[in-house]
Amino acid sequence: MNEWQNLTRTALLGTDKKAFTPSASQSEIGLLLSELANNTSAEQQLLRSAGVLALCHLAGWEPQAIDPAPLPEIDKENAEPINNPAFAGLLHLLLAEGPPRLLCSALDHLVQRQLLSPPLLLPALLNYGVQNPSIRGILPNVLGARGRWLAQINADWRYFLASVDAPLDEEMWLHGTFEQRLQYLTQLRIRAPEQGRDRLAQEMSSLDARERAQLLAVLEVGISQHDEAFLEQTLSDRSKEVRQTAARLLLCLPESAWVWRMKSRLAPLLNSSPDPESRLARRKGLLRGEKTLRVALDAPEAFLPEWKADALEETKPKGEKLGQRAWWLYQIVAAVPLDWWQTQLQATPVELLRWAGQTDWQEALLRAWYHAVLREKNPQWAQAFLAMLPVGMSIHHPAGVKINAFELLQCLPVEEHEPMLRSLFSVVGGEHLHRYISLLPLDASLFSLRLSQQMVTELHRWVKHDSARFDYALRHVMSDFACLLTPEVLNDVIDKWPHDAQQTPYCEAAFTALSATLAHRIQLHSFFVGETTL
Repeated sequence: MNEWQNLTRTALLGTDKKAFTPSASQSEIGLLLSELANNTSAEQQLLRSAGVLALCHLAGWEPQAIDPAPLPEIDKENAEPINNPAFAGLLHLLLAEGPPRLLCSALDHLVQRQLLSPPLLLPALLNYGVQNPSIRGILPNVLGARGRWLAQINADWRYFLASVDAPLDEEMWLHGTFEQRLQYLTQLRIRAPEQGRDRLAQEMSSLDARERAQLLAVLEVGISQHDEAFLEQTLSDRSKEVRQTAARLLLCLPESAWVWRMKSRLAPLLNSSPDPESRLARRKGLLRGEKTLRVALDAPEAFLPEWKADALEETKPKGEKLGQRAWWLYQIVAAVPLDWWQTQLQATPVELLRWAGQTDWQEALLRAWYHAVLREKNPQWAQAFLAMLPVGMSIHHPAGVKINAFELLQCLPVEEHEPMLRSLFSVVGGEHLHRYISLLPLDASLFSLRLSQQMVTELHRWVKHDSARFDYALRHVMSDFACLLTPEVLNDVIDKWPHDAQQTPYCEAAFTALSATLAHRIQLHSFFVGETTL
């Protein structure tokens, strides 16, 4: 950094956030800049220094680099880098072309054997982590002391220091970009949640609405009852986005006063004396062997003034299909934890979903519950919603509410996905595969033999279908797909690929991507196992 860069950085941030400190250069210009600090404000010193440097620049002067800070010491390595040029070549290829899932597998091989990455690839791995946060968790185990040292001297790689419990850089919060402040606050919440909340509280008044909302959302990391008072205070923020963020965070605290107020608004709307139509529905349910609930539900008759203080909205958004009362009901139901319904009505999620269809407010209930399932990641409720999907359909619209199987699968443990996938993947096209595989972590387990066989069969059937010619997503998902198949089907997926003359021009790219990834997967395996097949 030179004098001019030092000055412009301060000008962009403002002298209230970063004081301008001229270098200690003994040149004539350096001495002149030092004298400008006498009896002047920070703003005057900055502007006068800018004038001096601009005039000198017009005279042909070129600013010299300020003496850099001394380089940090490098720690002693506790492991050895892998010494295999062929592996280094494959790792370089995966960094450049992917897929990330196979790259993660390659790095995991190093971790299991307590080996480090080839030193020449450390910068490439650090740069990869900048663009792909999902890979960051494994990097500390393969970059070693050299990687930590590189991260200390390059601001773009500071994320790596946070992942190895290095001291937080206060400069990131005081003078960093908004993204750096976001990163700093996130790391502070992980390490010391109360300090992170207090640091944000001190700054709220100086932030604009967008910054307040995004930084406030960071409090979801490590959220606890200790945050409730601050969040209650933030409910009165002048920004609607900030108020809604505060309400969403309070919903993460089931014992909060905000949630209690929502429950107290909902409870009076339930009536244990159902109307004649509900009694008729109950009798029909008994004939089918189904449990029916002797409860009726009504929607609020009016929007009470105090509701607005809890971030509820009286006026429907433009384009909202719910009626006015249904809109009020939806907001209240969405703010109540799902287990409240099970306790209050002594019913299972399946029984509650069935009961919703017997009320006048099915759409409001289903939509609110669906959003609550995605928020709470409740597996029991997710299974109940998935049961509403017709076989072979990933998206359904009961009562006008969109239910997406791929969203619901995120609420289930990965080991519980397969029964649903076997009914969901009646067609294995690029879009379906992409939607599902994108849900899986990079280190996800391989598909079971049964699921792999079904997917390979359905994929081959799809490739022969005329519609596959327009499946532009297929090529892009084949590499990830190849990483997840169990070894027993790898020969079949290649050997039985239907190379139909009509389909080949359209599906050949998908086959090429599949073949290349499988070849790289076998090559990677051979480096560590000494075999040429999986």
